[in-house]
Amino acid sequence: MKKIIFIIVAILLLFLFIIIGFLGQNQNDSISSVKARKEQGLLQPSPLDPDLLLPDLIILEPEQLYLQFVGDRKKIRFSTSFANIGQGPLELQGDADIERNVTHALQRVYVKDGFFEEFLVGEFVLHPEHDHWHFNDITLFELWSLKDDGQLDEVLATTNKTSFCIQDWEVYNPKQAAEQAYKQCIAGRQGISVGWADVYTAEIEGQELDITGVADGRYAIRLTIDPDNLIREVNDDNNTYTGYVVIEDLLIRKVN
Repeated sequence: MKKIIFIIVAILLLFLFIIIGFLGQNQNDSISSVKARKEQGLLQPSPLDPDLLLPDLIILEPEQLYLQFVGDRKKIRFSTSFANIGQGPLELQGDADIERNVTHALQRVYVKDGFFEEFLVGEFVLHPEHDHWHFNDITLFELWSLKDDGQLDEVLATTNKTSFCIQDWEVYNPKQAAEQAYKQCIAGRQGISVGWADVYTAEIEGQELDITGVADGRYAIRLTIDPDNLIREVNDDNNTYTGYVVIEDLLIRKVN
């Protein structure tokens, strides 16, 4: 009888290990698939549960905007600010994959019943200049030429997609904001609470756009948060700010 019980237990354990391995392989396949589709520009937001307490990120007009000359290079330095005006926090959880040497970023979205769901939305990277962890590909800054009718024409310069430490930096809406919840630039947990904003000032490393060779004139600047639309949120239509500037001699100034 003991021998039969031992055989049954061994079979059950083997069956359990097979299931765990299958689920783990499916997760890795899912992560690889998302990354590949993201790189090809094929990833589209999936339908969302109406009970999810989603964030809503908005990009704000840069408060700081000026020219910097370094040797023979001309750069625009700018501040970047974005706020969460949604129903729930933007919360990112790090998930280290030691085998692949990557830290995946999972967006944790809370549900009205108190539970939560998680979605793969990108990666965390250690930023050497800032010496802390950033969420990858979260912002984009561009300088555009204009057509005769004032419409956007061509991208003349771009930062490409940049990384950010995501945290509660300053209160954006006192009526929404609760106590500061996300304070550290770590890979384990970052985010922006409802009513709070994250801010990178113009003097911080990386807050620059090289426009060497761009002639004086009237242009458009565009700032975008979550340019790949990977983050689940209430509204993706308010993720871009477009403003007009005039570059003249040693100055850049905002115009209507």
